[in-house]
Amino acid sequence: MMKTHLRRTSLVLALLMLLTMTACHSSRFMISGLSDANLPSAGEKYHTATSSSYTSIQKSGLYELMYDEANFAIGIRDTSGFIWYSLPSNSNKSGAMLSLLLTDGKEKYALNSQDHSVAFGTATVAQEKDSIAITYKLQDKAKGPNFSIPVTLNLKLDDGQLIASVDASKIDTGKYTILSLSIMPTFGTVASPTAEDFILLPDGCGGKISLLGAENSSYVLDVYGRDPADSNDNPHPALFGAYGVKHGNSAFAGIVTSGDALTQVKANVGDSSNAYICFNYPTDETLSVAYKFISGSSASYAGIASMCREQFTRDGKLSTRSVNSSSLVPLAVTVTGGTRNKYENIEDIANVLKVKGINSLIFKYDGVISKYKIAKNVGSKSEFDSMRTYFTSQGFKMYLTMDYMNFSVSSVPRLTSKIASFMKDMKAYNPQGYCISDVGSTLTRKGSTTRQEFADGIFSQTIALSTNKHLMVENGNLYTLKNASVISGIPMTTTYPQGSHYEAVPFAQMILHGTVNYMGIPFNENGDISKSKESILKSVEYGALPTLRMNFDDSSDYFYDNLTTDALDLYNKFNNVLSGVSSEKIIEHKKLQKGLYMTEYNNGSYVYVNYTNEKIEYNGITIPAMNFLRVN
Repeated sequence: MMKTHLRRTSLVLALLMLLTMTACHSSRFMISGLSDANLPSAGEKYHTATSSSYTSIQKSGLYELMYDEANFAIGIRDTSGFIWYSLPSNSNKSGAMLSLLLTDGKEKYALNSQDHSVAFGTATVAQEKDSIAITYKLQDKAKGPNFSIPVTLNLKLDDGQLIASVDASKIDTGKYTILSLSIMPTFGTVASPTAEDFILLPDGCGGKISLLGAENSSYVLDVYGRDPADSNDNPHPALFGAYGVKHGNSAFAGIVTSGDALTQVKANVGDSSNAYICFNYPTDETLSVAYKFISGSSASYAGIASMCREQFTRDGKLSTRSVNSSSLVPLAVTVTGGTRNKYENIEDIANVLKVKGINSLIFKYDGVISKYKIAKNVGSKSEFDSMRTYFTSQGFKMYLTMDYMNFSVSSVPRLTSKIASFMKDMKAYNPQGYCISDVGSTLTRKGSTTRQEFADGIFSQTIALSTNKHLMVENGNLYTLKNASVISGIPMTTTYPQGSHYEAVPFAQMILHGTVNYMGIPFNENGDISKSKESILKSVEYGALPTLRMNFDDSSDYFYDNLTTDALDLYNKFNNVLSGVSSEKIIEHKKLQKGLYMTEYNNGSYVYVNYTNEKIEYNGITIPAMNFLRVN
């Protein structure tokens, strides 16, 4: 065991760290009234990586764990000699291994490992056989609160990946409450970006920040959406806790492996670019992040997505099974139950589409389950049985939409009891499957239950609900997807506005394709389908199913009889371009030139999508205007 104590001290709060945190304007915790914001910094030397002070202490696979005994920081070196540093390699005052935000109920206090421990000489390190533990004893300043808070960061290089964790339940803060904790917030900082360098965020479908020349900007994403039980009003959710960074010929993915429901993903770019994950409400949780590395031609956002998929599968969040390899791409239809959309009407709609030549259908039936019971205004049980029998005989799928929050539970055991009771009551109806609506989009705490406890409870109960049933999930929060067959309304763009340095990419779709089918919102949701050409192209580009909203009301814009021609046209077009790839992984996605995109599947299929009003000639093939083409 090795213990090292560092030198002299200066008393401070890091101004730049505070500015970084306040710049995240959509955070769960806004920082204001900091009583010590006018104090000087400890100096750049504690915040900056100096390559000469790093020594190798552990190897695993192709990677080495490097340790900086001067600043109690680390780096990861690959076989090419490239090092990912935990502190910025350029002149910087915001780099840190840990940052902590506390409150006494009145004031908020921001502490970090470098200014409040390393600079005081109170950091220590213990090395075990395959890991190291760095303890930062966060100290106060002379005229401020009497802080003395030890926080231990555990680091392990295993199977070529770095695991960083903090057991937040062991942090003794006395009378202070932890508002947020960030583990290695500046790991992988890109100080001098090249033209191909980027940060990849789980913003909607996925957002790629091109770093060269990017203006100073901040992004804050709440994993699994904002919690309505909090005052948080951040409109930027994430389906999962993961991000990526590419610099030169190397890239890595940062993936939350414990405490995901407590997590925000934050990115800052510009003069001192960095990407980092920030944890909120960590007082009773073990928080853990896995950093997975890749280099060479695989250092792309497709490569990062592949590493995330592998980790989510390893952690049991995604199924190991593949989508049914049927050659037919189903048309997904959403209907809402009521006096004009009874069971017999739904059967009629499906039958008409079948007669038209649509041989693969998925129906999402909203408004049938109300307050965990079958609604009475949509038909009798015998009519339900007839509808179910017809769908089963044709090989069609029917999903009845339900909301977990209708159960009005205040604890995980209560949720378990309610789901068990619901499943017992539904046995007589024996539906093909369910569509989980609310918690697939937003995770909220109930009573004294934490978000993490509730997410874990929903995860286990969703598995129970899907036993011998098909499962659809709206939006696609990761903790609901273990046994899902379909995702409805998956994000197809970003929540932050796109621009010259920020663009949408199919990060989520590259993780999920081949494991679960998905579609966006119905093409005719916001009006005439002729106005949805770009949405249709985007669905083809991202490997999504065609989808429409229909009903049995002849006075409605969604009247099925007026949509059968469009439905058949979509069905045929999507089958021409996506038939046989539903079980395949997306292994590459590129913008080839302005308005032209390519998606590659691991069976050797290439799909080209042209968003321009002119045909495009590319590598000997012609992609028609506002159209797509598949090449095998």
